[in-house]
Amino acid sequence: MANDQVAAASVSLPVETAREMTHCALAGAGLGPADAATVADHLVDATRRGYPSYGLQRVPELTSAVRRTPASPVTVTRRNGPVAQLDGGGTIGYVVGRSAMSLALELASEFGVGVVGANNTYFTGLLGYYCEMAAERGLASIVASSNEALVAPAGGREARLGTNPIAIGFPNGDEPIIWDIGTSAITRGEVWLHARRDEPLPAGVAIDPAGQPTTDATAALAGAILPWGGHRGSGLSVMIQLLGLLAGAPDVGSREVGGHSAMLLIAVDPGRLSGPDDLAGRTARFTEYLRSTAGTGEDVVRLPFERSRLQRESSVAAGLTVDAALHAELLKLARLGGFGGAAQPDRSAD
Repeated sequence: MANDQVAAASVSLPVETAREMTHCALAGAGLGPADAATVADHLVDATRRGYPSYGLQRVPELTSAVRRTPASPVTVTRRNGPVAQLDGGGTIGYVVGRSAMSLALELASEFGVGVVGANNTYFTGLLGYYCEMAAERGLASIVASSNEALVAPAGGREARLGTNPIAIGFPNGDEPIIWDIGTSAITRGEVWLHARRDEPLPAGVAIDPAGQPTTDATAALAGAILPWGGHRGSGLSVMIQLLGLLAGAPDVGSREVGGHSAMLLIAVDPGRLSGPDDLAGRTARFTEYLRSTAGTGEDVVRLPFERSRLQRESSVAAGLTVDAALHAELLKLARLGGFGGAAQPDRSAD
């Protein structure tokens, strides 16, 4: 087989094998068993939903970050009625985010609303993951996260903002409606993935350290990502950065990964407003009304999160496809954490 064919080979891992490998890789980097399980579940789920730059592709970077970032246990530093503050202790954001949403759900159960700020963390992952936690409990939610300075504000040429995602979740039976979007033209994970693969970025999403447009991912990481939607995306990012300040983020950003991210999580019990039964019926009527505008042929009206949910379901039978180079690296990292399986793929393809 030619060298370029070998490089292009991919393998498909069963979901549980991928989860076990990821757990062992993270444990080998120093995460405790429970925290490693939390992060592994998030990364595997992101891959299942079709977001490779948020999934298994991140394991090498995350294990490296965990090794070099000192961490302490997540603690509740303030709690007053339905409002609480968490100190992430420098722990990776997947763990902090899950802890914060769990507390927000507890507060919402007691007070009808739970508002939790969490700071001193990094790499918070897909915020829709936390909104889904709320939706499973029948709660609506909003989650916003600020992070290290990677994005130049509209009109600027230096990184001052984070990629600053926001997610809004709504319960809808087994089909939650969740909107999850970043405010940068491309995510840091995607830039990192392009750099790892030595692939060019799309035009118009980044600038180099001199402030000039670039498609070189490495130059973009040293320079800045641009905001999504020009002044509109930049303005939304500014407001999310301020929500991060409210949650305890530093007021001046840093380019370095580690402890600069903050999250604000809000969970709301709809039963305290219009009543859960009434809301469920109105949501059903609204979604039916929305879908009724579908065009002819292949046109479809999809609700936010619908594609993710369907792709996740199909991954159970199909497994998770990763490139051969990543599979080899995952296996090496997993063995450092005690993985004993052969981790053989179900199939391979050129």
